[in-house]
Parts: sequence; C-alpha cells; structure tokens
Amino acid sequence: MLNIRNVDYPIQPPFRNPHIQGIIGSGWLRRLALRRATQKLQAMQQQLILSWNNVRLMGYLDRHRPNPRGLVVLLHGWEGSAESTYIISAAATCTGAGYDTFRLNLRDHGPTHHLNRDLFNSTLTAEVTHAIKQVRERYPGIPCHLAGFSLGGSFALRIAADNGDRLRLNSIVAICPPVNPANAMAALNARSRTYGAYFFQKWKKSLATKLHHFPDLAYGEALNRSRNLDQLNDFFVPGHTPFATPERYFAAYAVTGTRLAALTVPAWLITTRDDPVTPCQDISSIDGSVNLNVEIAKRGGHCGFLQNYRLETWIDNRLLQIFDTVDGESGRP
Repeated sequence: MLNIRNVDYPIQPPFRNPHIQGIIGSGWLRRLALRRATQKLQAMQQQLILSWNNVRLMGYLDRHRPNPRGLVVLLHGWEGSAESTYIISAAATCTGAGYDTFRLNLRDHGPTHHLNRDLFNSTLTAEVTHAIKQVRERYPGIPCHLAGFSLGGSFALRIAADNGDRLRLNSIVAICPPVNPANAMAALNARSRTYGAYFFQKWKKSLATKLHHFPDLAYGEALNRSRNLDQLNDFFVPGHTPFATPERYFAAYAVTGTRLAALTVPAWLITTRDDPVTPCQDISSIDGSVNLNVEIAKRGGHCGFLQNYRLETWIDNRLLQIFDTVDGESGRP
C-alpha cells in the first residue's frame, strides 16, 4: 500500500490557478526574478562532457566550496534543459544551502543535439545512470541526492529502482513525474491548443535541430507533415526507438505496477492535484514500496509550486528539508 500524505503550503490567490503557475513559472517574469541566481551559477559552473558507450552527455557542475555538504543531481523535464527556470531555482537554493549541484542535459536537450547521432527517447536511463556515476565518483565521501522534474522525475525513479545502491544515492525526489505516459500524452492532446501546442512546437523544433546536424536521418518529410503530438509519435516511435508502436513505447517507461518495487533508496514522489499535464490519479496505479513516500499538494500546477508575488517556490525548500532529514538519519556516505 502506498504511503500517501496530503501537504499544504501558503499560496497567494493568483497562484492557486494551475495555468497561471505554468505560464509564470516558465515565463520571462520568473527568468527575470532568477537573473541574479542565474549569474551566480554561471560564474561557478563547470561544463562537463560525460562519455559512455559512444554516448556523450553534457551538463554543468556548480562547484564553489572546497568542502560541500553534499551533491545534488538535477534532471529537467521533456524539452527542458539544465537551464530551465525550475532547475536554476532548485540549483540556486541548494548551492545557497551548501551543496554542490550537477545539472544534466538529457540527450538532445539544451545545446546538445550535435553530440549523438541517435535520437533521445524516454527509455534511455542507462546513459543517464553512467553520467551520474561519473560525477558521483568526484564526491566519494559525502551524501548524494537525485531530484528530477516531470520526465526527469520519471528518470530519477527508474534509475533509483535499478541502481540506487550502486550510485550510492542517499535519496531521490521525483516532482510531478508522468506515472503513466500514455495518460500524460492524452492529457496534452486534450489541451491541444495550449499545453499540447506548446510541447508540439518545442519537440518539432528539437527534431528539426537534430536533422540539421544529421541530415542523413532523413525524416524531414514526415516532420513537415506532422500537425500534432500523435503524428510526431507515429513516425518517431517506430522509426527511432526499439518499439513498434507509441503504446508499447509509453508502457516501457511507465512507473506503474511493480516497477518501483526494488527501491532501496528513500524516495519521494511529490505532485499536485491540479497538475494539467501529469494526471494525479495515476499514482493509484503504483504498487506500494516501503521506501516510496508520496506527497500530494492541493495546488501548484505542473512543477510550479509558486507561492507569492516574489515568485518564491515551495518545492525548493521542500527539497532541502528532505535532504537534511535523510542526511541526518543516514549513516552511509
């Protein structure tokens, strides 16, 4: 049985609307509010190219103390990047509290389309695991925490279930992950003029950028014909993943049923009841795990959790609370 806890936090009236959360959370106002934090991170960041099995991934190590209290690895969502507003905000909060952070770009996200010929797909956890492993080896004697937003949260859960002990993770936090990707895609399609259009345009642009670097992939005609997410999936999945249909592809990276049964690392899944992108009700399809804690906020939209006109976010401080609690209870490095 799942360990579910309803949570609440102070939130001013405009931010009780999940769509306001989404618009402002990823828009220019939030970027402006994070300008100083972004500059501080850029001043300390070290770009890393991590290689494994002919795959190269790029990320930023924010390292500014000789003796950090721990390492926090941050994974962004689908069509986000290591410089997405929610990643910058979480990294700034964690570095301000004494942690070093590593912000990884998933394959074909951020400025990385040229690094690998094969396209990104959401089942590629092995390369992310090895990237984390290489960064973790730089911090052999201190705690390491993994946090992911949206699709990055799904990656975090699966990586922890498969390799949490091997990576010596002290905790993982998944924020608004797509538990059942088929239902998440259906939710996007149901809002085809807003969220669906947003992700369609971002993914189409990303695929066009990839084709620019690797024209021999030769999917330009299919890309130009596509008018929605379903049509993109219809050519992308059978042509550029190991799966014959979108349905099989979505099932391959779902975290439903017993997928998380092997979790040996303390894990948190934090989501909202008003998430318009990843349906909260899908959580009921996860079998219980003694190491999985589920927290559901009444409001917060999709990865937003904005509280007030200063655009402060509840989730960043919740991450620190979790890390502090785990580090205080855990005896392993």
